[in-house]
Amino acid sequence: MYFKTRKGRIEIDLSPLLLSTGILIWALYYYFSTVRTPDGGAESVLFIRPLTIFLAVCFPFVVRGCIRVIVHDKVIIETKPQADKNDKDRGFLDKRRLFFTLSLFVYTIGLTFLGYFIPSVLFVSSVCFYLGVRNLWLLIGLPIFLAAFVSVVFKGLIHVPVPIWPW
Repeated sequence: MYFKTRKGRIEIDLSPLLLSTGILIWALYYYFSTVRTPDGGAESVLFIRPLTIFLAVCFPFVVRGCIRVIVHDKVIIETKPQADKNDKDRGFLDKRRLFFTLSLFVYTIGLTFLGYFIPSVLFVSSVCFYLGVRNLWLLIGLPIFLAAFVSVVFKGLIHVPVPIWPW
């Protein structure tokens, strides 16, 4: 969809805009329906609060990504990344995709048996190493910082209990 102006036109991609709006409306409805219950909702719906906050924060970025401004046949604001001619889709059996899928599977199993902190540090370290990070301070410090930061955000700000340790 596009709108003509005196200086050019504004193009809006409706598909992601409608999809993200629908998801945000569903999350807000679900969140407020669980909050209205006398006990604050069942323990199984504790993650709807961070999901709703995350969606509300990301929604303006989605809206911004759907807009393209063209002034006199010159693109002023381009939101879609330009594809490289050498960059082609390698399919599902690409080793990077397989590694990431397998590491997510191992991470979810680790969360079940080892709590949150240990699998999170190992997961972020292994993914960083696989992506080419060789700085020892980044391989050790970044995962510990991220795991601690996320646990503080979940426990302190969002009030969602996270089992940090397996014991």
